Formats: sequence, structure tokens, C-alpha cells
Amino acid sequence: MELRTLGLLSLLLLATTSGVAMATHGGLHITTTTYGGDAIVPTNSDSLYLWNTERFNANATIETGNASGNYRTCVLAQPVENESVEPKELDCRPVTFESNETTNLTFTELRAPNNATGEYDLTVVVDDALRGGGPVATNITTVTFLRPEGDLDNDGLLNREEIQRGTRFDVADTDNDTLSDGDEVDLGTNPVTADTDGDGLRDGLEASVGLNPRQSAVPFYVAGLVLLGVLSFLAYRRLSSRGGFGDGIASNGATAGTPTANGGAGPSTSSDADFITDEDRILQILSENGGRLMQSRLVELTDWSKSKVSRRLSTLEEEGRIRKITLGRENMVALPGHEPDGAQSPFEEEQ
Repeated sequence: MELRTLGLLSLLLLATTSGVAMATHGGLHITTTTYGGDAIVPTNSDSLYLWNTERFNANATIETGNASGNYRTCVLAQPVENESVEPKELDCRPVTFESNETTNLTFTELRAPNNATGEYDLTVVVDDALRGGGPVATNITTVTFLRPEGDLDNDGLLNREEIQRGTRFDVADTDNDTLSDGDEVDLGTNPVTADTDGDGLRDGLEASVGLNPRQSAVPFYVAGLVLLGVLSFLAYRRLSSRGGFGDGIASNGATAGTPTANGGAGPSTSSDADFITDEDRILQILSENGGRLMQSRLVELTDWSKSKVSRRLSTLEEEGRIRKITLGRENMVALPGHEPDGAQSPFEEEQ
């Protein structure tokens, strides 16, 4: 136990660069370390990502130089942001080297320590602990452990789902069209193509002005221009036939309106329908169903995706307009004052 602790502490002091070799051991050094296995996350990035729920392997190539004899090789893991934490030993084994040879060592069935997430330094180390010595050579690779069911970029899509769809799990808007990948899935647009319908307008712009980003807006532009031209021509002819553009204006400068019983102009009316937001719709559904529903039932009633409902509920909860209550493996959503007995916070009970 003392030898292991001494070796780990020595590693923390000496293993500050990749591929370190100590001169007292005849030039023995680790040339390369590669990683593989089910844990490898397929990406186009130069960074290495590993699922924290799957197993992986490490393959180290070692040049022995003039060194020979019995050594120990280990794979260690240490969080990048907290170097004060002692490296976690993932695997260790004794090995015998002959001088002037190239040796490949493979470590299998490796896993993230305690299902960790975030950046870690994986270190392959050759040490002389069997003879009471310290590290002889090290090789460090920085990796990032990911949770498949997590959402690294907070775009509403799970990390594993992003890999399946071909979107980036580390960037919320893969195609840079101002719509997050999760919103594009909800809209039915392509999250890896900025202009889904190929009309020259980015999906985010079309959605922001009320156009359908899945349907080309070019025909609407052409039709709109034609209609505008026709209406302008008809208006011009009508005004011209009446002898000028001043008709329809009262002599005192007031615009004529609909006459009322006392001869005045009646007020104008608007035919625009009231707009209801997604959040207001959720509140309306809750009000119509006794003030509370299970979240899964809300998904059914809105006919939205689970991720869209979850995002809208998070907004409402932050604004204090609803409460989410965990019941077993499900969530109940309730309007304030409609929580089930025993679900109120201690502050509410004191009131």
C-alpha cells in the first residue's frame, strides 16, 4: 500500500508532459497511446470523447531502449480541473522488458471512474514500484467522459440522440441558423442544414417572420409582388376616376369613418385573433383539468415532443407560474395552490 501511494504521489510531481522517459532507465519511453472500444463517441472533433457507461481499452507502444527487467504498467485517471485529487487506478499489471525492443501493451475493460463526467487525464505509466522506485515513463491523453442521457449543450436533445442525428452535442446550433437543434427537431427542419427548403433564407429567419422554413418562400414573394402591383394599379385608377386623391377626407381634416346614430364616426375594429403562446396553452390545459396533470399527460394533450414540453415547463417553473412535483419516476405539473396534499413547500405551509 505504501509503495502504491509513493508511486502515485511521484506521478503527480513528475508526469507533467506526455511521453516522459527517465534517463536512469536506458531511454525506456512510451511512444504512443491509443484508445478504442464501445465507449468511443464518434465525432469529427480532434478531441476524444468517451461514454461514461461503456467500456474502453488502451493500447500503449513502448520502446525499451537499454532498459530490461521487471516493471509495472498502470492506467490512471485524474480530473483535469482538480489536480489535487489522487489519480484513480483503472488497471495495473507487472511486465518484463528486454532491451532494445518495441512492446505493445493493451489494457481492456476500462471504465470511467465512478461514472465520472467531464475532462480527465488518462495516464499510462511505467514505474519501478516493484523495486521500490517511482515512475519511469508516462504518456498522458486528455479525454472527456459524457453521459449518454445528458445534454452537454442544453439544446433539448440528449447526447446520444445528437450522435444518431448527426448534430453536434457540444454546440446548441449545429448549422448556425439561429435555431437550436432541439427547436429544429420540433419544427421538423433539418438541424444540420441552415436552409432546409433551399429558398435562400435561413430557417431561423423564416421562423421569426412567420414563414414555414420547410416550404420555399420564393412563390410567396413573387405572388406578393404581383398582388401589390395589381392593388396599386386599381387604387390609382379609382382615385384618378374620382378626380384626385383628396376624396374621402372630411373638410375639417378628419378621416371619415362608419357613421353612428348621432352622425359621428364609429370606432375601428380589429379582426386579428388573440395570439396564445405555448406557455399560455399549457396553463389553459392545466386550468381545464383541475389545476394539475402528470407531465406525460401534458405531452399527449399538446401533441408536442417530450423535449418541447420539458423546455416550456422549465420556463414556466422559473417564472413561478407552475410547480413540478416528482412522484416516483414521473413528474406532476400543478398550478400554484393546486398541489396535492403534502406537496406544498414548508414556506407555504407556514402561511
